Amino acid sequence: MSVIFFIAGATSVYEVHQRTHAQVLSVSSVMINDKNIQKAQEDLKQIIHDDQKLVVQLDVSTSDGEMIGSGFLYDNKGDIVTNSHVIENASKVAVKMADSTTYQGSVIGKSPDIDIALVRVDALAGKAPMRIAN
Repeated sequence: MSVIFFIAGATSVYEVHQRTHAQVLSVSSVMINDKNIQKAQEDLKQIIHDDQKLVVQLDVSTSDGEMIGSGFLYDNKGDIVTNSHVIENASKVAVKMADSTTYQGSVIGKSPDIDIALVRVDALAGKAPMRIAN
């Protein structure tokens, strides 16, 4: 479970940095006051709240036992990005959403060399993915 919070936190920090980095540059000539600080804090809370809903827990069954990992909804096809070592030798992948809804997923790609993998959940097709900066 702590892995989920770590990835959610790391992803949120990255997303916040990407979203606010440009804003800070454009706001540098504006006088900072309590209203600006409050607005930035509210925006940050909303970004974190929205992105945490797209972080998922992966319950993976293998011939060696069970493994738990995490990932996030990457695109509107229902693809989840995770680490390759999480789904290594997976015979079954259950994807648990933040609201505890669970779906079956299937591994559609992996690269052990860079430790990344994709798990597709057809039931999530059409759902808005996590926004990621280029």
